[in-house]
Amino acid sequence: MRSWHPPPGLAVALLVVMANVHAQGALMPAEVLKRGQFAKAYAQAVDSAPSGQLQATWNSFFGREDLDLGLKGVPHASTACRSTDARASDAYAWLLRNSRDRRILMLNDDHMHAAPRAFLLRLLPALRKLGFTHLGFEALMPAVKPTDGNIAAAGFYTVEPLFAAVLRKAASLGFQVFGYEDLPAPALSADAKFQAREQGQARNIAQEMARAAPSARFVIFAGFAHIRSTPVTGAGDTRRYMASYLKEYARTDPLTIDLTSCAYAAAGPGKLRGKVFLERTGGGPLTSGIYAGAVSGQIWLPVPDTGAAQPGFYRQLLGQEVRIPAALRRGPGLVLVEGRNLDADEVAYDRVLLRPGENLPLYLPAGRRYELVAYREDGALIGREPIRVQVLVPAGN
Repeated sequence: MRSWHPPPGLAVALLVVMANVHAQGALMPAEVLKRGQFAKAYAQAVDSAPSGQLQATWNSFFGREDLDLGLKGVPHASTACRSTDARASDAYAWLLRNSRDRRILMLNDDHMHAAPRAFLLRLLPALRKLGFTHLGFEALMPAVKPTDGNIAAAGFYTVEPLFAAVLRKAASLGFQVFGYEDLPAPALSADAKFQAREQGQARNIAQEMARAAPSARFVIFAGFAHIRSTPVTGAGDTRRYMASYLKEYARTDPLTIDLTSCAYAAAGPGKLRGKVFLERTGGGPLTSGIYAGAVSGQIWLPVPDTGAAQPGFYRQLLGQEVRIPAALRRGPGLVLVEGRNLDADEVAYDRVLLRPGENLPLYLPAGRRYELVAYREDGALIGREPIRVQVLVPAGN
């Protein structure tokens, strides 16, 4: 898999979409999906060329990262990051050890792929046990509050099933969840918008920190290069990013970890502990690409060893495999199937897009009641079927 470094304009199209949603009152993805209008939104994403970023984002919403093949401008973690003169170490243990005395831990998200979200989901219980109390998301606006109900429905990227699972897990663990996105004034130039957004995000986080108790500790989940805490010359980009402003405003040095650039091939996610490569001399973590010298560390996450994405590679971490009845897979054309909580939930626990003839499963947490809901691409309801996913008892118990 080739190395990819984000250009200065990464995800500009997505930012424009978000700005239009907030300014014009357009439907957020959660409402689009709930109304069965997925095909229209997907068609608009496909037409957003030359970049395939928006289409890849919807592919992630649909549980189909395998459909990214051939899309232009879509980032993929590289299995060819430099690891010479270094030894591989358990990233999960390394990260917890190095964040033990930090007030701010920053991790980055790949807006189009689920791997960083899956790793954060794996980390959350240990981070809470370590004393972290607040969890901030670029994917949410500051006005969004946990008391608004299902907070995943209020964001753009947050309807992706693993992202929604992160928010549910955070709430169950007692994290104080907040949004810190900042949308600059449309009249500003491109450069001015960039700097205004980076500064605005940092101010929003700093204000949240000022309102919290002195003992509060923060995990920040930011998009891509926003976590670059030190301006460097990597890829010719010397601009200041959000983390460098937060370091100034909060007067504390965050631990900044890139989760988006490097990967290793594996048959499955396993226990998802990841790898970090430490220099044989000195023991410091290797960093490469645009993050070289700009972040505290770089964690490698698994990707399918076939070299091609698999629809259930990370989604299987959501829960038990649930086969979709044939009656809910009838087209013609595309079919979207969701597993929704019968106890009223705005965002599905999992969903998958099926092309004609495909039979892919959902993955749902055990011990809950769900309704499987299927829509055709014209928005018509195919059907609903209530199910309960039982807790599996290991053989011999």
